[in-house]
Amino acid sequence: MLTDTAALILAGGRSSRMGRDKVLLPFTDGKTMLGRAIDFWRELCPQVLVAAGGEDHLPQDLPERTETVKLVYDEFPGCGPLAGLHAGLRECAGELLFVSAVDLPYLSPEAARRLLAAIGDGDAAVYRFQGRREPLFGLYRRTCLPLTRTMLEAGEYKMGLLLDRVKTVYLDTEDERLFFNMNTPQEYAQALGGQP
Repeated sequence: MLTDTAALILAGGRSSRMGRDKVLLPFTDGKTMLGRAIDFWRELCPQVLVAAGGEDHLPQDLPERTETVKLVYDEFPGCGPLAGLHAGLRECAGELLFVSAVDLPYLSPEAARRLLAAIGDGDAAVYRFQGRREPLFGLYRRTCLPLTRTMLEAGEYKMGLLLDRVKTVYLDTEDERLFFNMNTPQEYAQALGGQP
């Protein structure tokens, strides 16, 4: 267990390209994508938060909900992942908050531990793959909370802008599977077959 950490699963998206809600897609071992993500983070962090977007997006009685799994809602609805991050930072019990999109099927505990080892006194730690920043699998310190609010109030919704404005530690990686996400039925089929 990674002490003084919490995890946030970004599950508030509209899944428009998938044609149905990615959160509830069946994946492996009878688990939905959300259930799989919760199980992954529950093994690592004492608290798991699910950024559900609006209160009508996910059912309140999710079977995966426990004392350590909590739904959080956007104070700034319709503003994307930054609004989810703001909601998570507002509610997390730990100083550090892991963030991952719900549709990343190939996350690894080792990759999470590398973020934790790297952050030092930084405000954020994220991976770079082929020079591209990957903010939807990262580690954020609660010090980012005031800036997320300021940005959202100003209509600035890009996660990259947040990374530019805080002390961000970057980890370069060549593991493309880590960031494979499922936006379309074809990508979902690839993931089910283990072929990103």
